[in-house]
Amino acid sequence: MSSEKGICIVVMGVSGAGKSTIGVMLAEVINGRFLDADDYHSQSNKDKMKNGIPLSEEDRIPWLETLRDALRVSLGKGETVVLGCSALQKHYRDILRCGDANYIPGSNIDDESEGILKVDASLEPHHTLKSVQALLSSYLPSIPVHLNGSV
Repeated sequence: MSSEKGICIVVMGVSGAGKSTIGVMLAEVINGRFLDADDYHSQSNKDKMKNGIPLSEEDRIPWLETLRDALRVSLGKGETVVLGCSALQKHYRDILRCGDANYIPGSNIDDESEGILKVDASLEPHHTLKSVQALLSSYLPSIPVHLNGSV
């Protein structure tokens, strides 16, 4: 386990919002690793989605727990990761936040933990950019953020 605390930024939004596009670019800028939540679905979930069958809570919870465990490992190693994940419901984000060993369930009013932060990809692009700029300046101040929209 690294002595440095890792950080995870969850890029969330509905299907087609740009989670992967934003996440890959953000991971590159911050020298982090991009994780696509879809890669962590069970084969059963993938089959359901392929056939247009909506996932139930019983399908989603084990998937979110797998993601949580992957985040716990990455954060424990001191890694910087960007996760592209729908995580549209607060209780889904709560499961992911438990990947941060320092997170105490129910303790965060602002919907973030110290190690796991979120960016909403479904916002207008300039709002998403402002959110990314705020996260970078607060949590990764060594990354230069330019006001013209480039990082």
